[in-house]
Amino acid sequence: MLMQRYGLSELDVREGEVRMLLRTPSGEETAIAPGSARPAPGEAHAPLPPERQHTLVAPLTGTFYRSASPEAPPFVEVGSHVEPGQTVGLIEAMKLFSEVPADCAGTVHAILVQNGSLVQQGEPLMVLLLPES
Repeated sequence: MLMQRYGLSELDVREGEVRMLLRTPSGEETAIAPGSARPAPGEAHAPLPPERQHTLVAPLTGTFYRSASPEAPPFVEVGSHVEPGQTVGLIEAMKLFSEVPADCAGTVHAILVQNGSLVQQGEPLMVLLLPES
């Protein structure tokens, strides 16, 4: 089941006046950032405490790329440590490439979109595990 695969106990979908609420029978709570129920295929990860997770979102609408070119290595992988301002991806819009910077320090816990996929402004791209305070 999709919800079990991604560790979700509840899924609430709203479209206009229509609402669909799905709950797992176990009722176990799992901390996952809003919008992060779409990990990249093959990337399993344990739930994070809500106070230690941060979601990086797309600064603009366009095509998201994880590397500078098809033959270049990805800017970050799951497990990579990032610093504020570090490039974690690129978004192409109208033939212009814009860097996607990390807005805080942390460790990449999940990459939520696939390379080459269309993203909307504000869409979650990655979940970071924040350093312990």
